[in-house]
Amino acid sequence: MTTESSTGSAVSAGAGSSGLRQSLCTFWLGAKCFGLDVALVGEVVVVESVTPVPKGHDALLGLFNLRGTPVPLVDAATVLSLDARADTKQTHALVVRHGDLVAALAIDRMESVIAAGRGAFSPPSSGDEHPVVQGFLETSGRVVTVIAPAALLERLDRLRPAGRSQR
Repeated sequence: MTTESSTGSAVSAGAGSSGLRQSLCTFWLGAKCFGLDVALVGEVVVVESVTPVPKGHDALLGLFNLRGTPVPLVDAATVLSLDARADTKQTHALVVRHGDLVAALAIDRMESVIAAGRGAFSPPSSGDEHPVVQGFLETSGRVVTVIAPAALLERLDRLRPAGRSQR
């Protein structure tokens, strides 16, 4: 069975099926490895300083300067409602771009890019579903938790100031 994601990527959805039809940018939050469709990832950067935003959303860590453009840095774990947390001593950020949305997810470190079709993809088992987890990709001796692109974009869009939402 194949389903279509909001970013237009087809996903193999059968248990133990071949890998995803999109490539994944994989990264670490705490002791867990996550993957996000590379179509959403603009770049990975090291954030040197963050300017706090008074009265900002709990997930908003602040703004940082990316080549002259202020970019919101958000706690990936909070936005995704995950248990894993990024280490805040040295912040790496995964810059997500989709339409006019630009935001950076605070992560511990970048892992790799996994090419489409690699590994074995399986959806969450019954009772273990999570609204942002599309499934799990087993590859090279590790399991990557694959983030559902539509769920991430929806949650990031909700963080925009009133009147800026595109949905």
